[in-house]
Amino acid sequence: MKQQELEVTSAMRNIVILFMNSGLNLRLSAEKTSFADFSGNYGNKDRSYIDIGESLLGIIIALPGVIESAGLTDNNGNIISYMYSVGGVSIKGEDQDLSDKEFFRKTLLLKEGDIYYGTPEISLATQKWIIPGATPVFDRGGIFRGILYIQIYLDSIARVIGHIAHTEDIIFIIDKNGQMIAQLGGKPVEPLSLTILQDSHPSYNNAIKDMKAGDSGIMQIFFNNKPSWITYKNIPADVNNQNIWNIAVITSEEAIYAGVNARKYLVMVFLISSVLLVIAGLLGWRIARPIKELTSKSTAMSNGELASRVNIQRQDEIGQLAHAFNKMAASIQESHNELVRLSSVDGLTGLYNHREFQKRLEAEINRASRHGSTLSLLLIDIDYFKKVNDTYGHQSGDEVLHILGDFILKKIRISDFAARYGGEEFSIILPETTSSNAFIFSERLRKEINLLATTVLGKETINITVSIGIATFPEDASKREWLIKAADQALYFAKQKGRNKSILYGETIKAVFEKKPYEVQALLEKAEDWIFKDIATSVEARLPYRRGHYEAVCKTVQQIAQEFHLSDNEKRTLRIAAMISDIGALHIPAETLLKPGPLNEEEWKVVKTHPELSVKLLSNVLNIQDVLPAIQFHHEHYDGSGYPSGLKGDEIPLLARILSIADAYHAMTSVSPYRRKLSREETINELRFDSGKKYDPRIVEVFIETLYSQEKELFDYPA
Repeated sequence: MKQQELEVTSAMRNIVILFMNSGLNLRLSAEKTSFADFSGNYGNKDRSYIDIGESLLGIIIALPGVIESAGLTDNNGNIISYMYSVGGVSIKGEDQDLSDKEFFRKTLLLKEGDIYYGTPEISLATQKWIIPGATPVFDRGGIFRGILYIQIYLDSIARVIGHIAHTEDIIFIIDKNGQMIAQLGGKPVEPLSLTILQDSHPSYNNAIKDMKAGDSGIMQIFFNNKPSWITYKNIPADVNNQNIWNIAVITSEEAIYAGVNARKYLVMVFLISSVLLVIAGLLGWRIARPIKELTSKSTAMSNGELASRVNIQRQDEIGQLAHAFNKMAASIQESHNELVRLSSVDGLTGLYNHREFQKRLEAEINRASRHGSTLSLLLIDIDYFKKVNDTYGHQSGDEVLHILGDFILKKIRISDFAARYGGEEFSIILPETTSSNAFIFSERLRKEINLLATTVLGKETINITVSIGIATFPEDASKREWLIKAADQALYFAKQKGRNKSILYGETIKAVFEKKPYEVQALLEKAEDWIFKDIATSVEARLPYRRGHYEAVCKTVQQIAQEFHLSDNEKRTLRIAAMISDIGALHIPAETLLKPGPLNEEEWKVVKTHPELSVKLLSNVLNIQDVLPAIQFHHEHYDGSGYPSGLKGDEIPLLARILSIADAYHAMTSVSPYRRKLSREETINELRFDSGKKYDPRIVEVFIETLYSQEKELFDYPA
């Protein structure tokens, strides 16, 4: 039974390691600049396709025979490129669409670095069972751009447990529904079959019931009319893994006790006992003691105590063995220490890497929480770094990263912690530092970096600038991931405001909305365009999949306004309305806005209040009173079935009718967690179908003519 238990544990570990390796491979690959370069529209597209194809092939080669294929999509589900394990070819995004796949929709909701494993399915390409795995891809500015995915062969699960199987064993894996995932030994069963080595005996069925419940244990059963033993164990799953499995080994008692009868057993015991007594008498205490010490230290080494050494001072063979053991242990400890160092340090900059940063930030937050102290986090991004690579080459870009990493190390305190966050982004943890002191340090660092002369190509000197986002614990966030998100959003604001700036998260309009709602009115009364843009950015920060939506709608309403020959004042009114029409959504719970399924009646009531909430917030802003009707009534329908007032036809203000069509068009042509995106032609058909119902027929036709008059699609949700 002990052997059976060891077999199950070994197989379970192999499966967990397989998923850990594939997940680590996927996570590290998502950080490659080739993906960020393409998704962020940097540089040469053809070159980017080649780089992406090579990166995807590298993902497959890293785990040969395990990964069927790998691919990259944009944030709407269009495949940018994919590669198969045999003779892969890069395919452009318009040829395939994954937006209706469950694993794509689930991955939209993940944060950077998370992996989602879907349920097994048949591959359309190879007609084999595969398991999809995916992680979100963000560009250098931290903006979600798409997903990187792999397809893992299901039969690779059987291969990783194959080496532990004995001829008499039956090893199988089932999921929480009792479906077969993999099997070795016994009569073959198709993957995902519900028959699972069918046996009607109650003892066997009880074991299957325990496995489906996620239990582990050892049980005596009758299987194929033979007394047998089954050992089963739950396979631990990642937080985003949908595959809850259990592995089992069945061995008959006949196989366990084969060839051993009572007489043979007694003779064997007698012979072994006699031999042991003779050996014990011959070897004695002198040999047994050092062997015992060597065994003890070897066990300690295997348990991770790498500093273990034996203290045996002899000149015979045992002394030589002890000396060799100590030399081996020292070499292992030295190699281990070097591996630990390499695993925590970024090789290019000499700073700590992303994984070590996450561990240190968690530890610092826990310490600050225990002691009631504060800490600040800086996220630093090199401005226009792509231009450095494009102008001087990637080697020069690497030299800039190395010089900046070394410069940051010289400027921080011993208690501070600096890391390469990813790409051209750096992070600094400042323990015992308030937001105001962090801002002072950030500004000093930013200005000194701007003055830092960097030599590239051995002769040319360039200067770089950085944008810095600052967030402070606990005033801005109380958890690690929330603090990173706050600093990232502050960095996003710094870039939106022109770069080469330090921005405190607590001073962004988004933070004001969250923490000081009573100050919102005072801000709005300034009625300046930059405030409206910041408001739009704050609204989009709550809905990551809608980033860039307001800019696209602004362009569209301006194009329609041009066709209708509206005045400059009316064009300005439309542009402001497009930016702040959803400001009322800031008062709607995030779980309602991000709900993946249909809303219930109560939730719809809350959502439908957002136009009036927007008008209420903006009612005292004197300079934009003419904007309010467009915001208040842009969800009214031409036939009177809309909200909030049930207006119809020309009762609905013209600007509201224009905004309604532009907003609907970009909503339908983008991906959200609760529905798939539509193509441009599908959206045009939807607009025409609802012409005269939801939308003004005249505006619909003008808008469609405008779309067709363009050489390329100008108004799709930006990639």
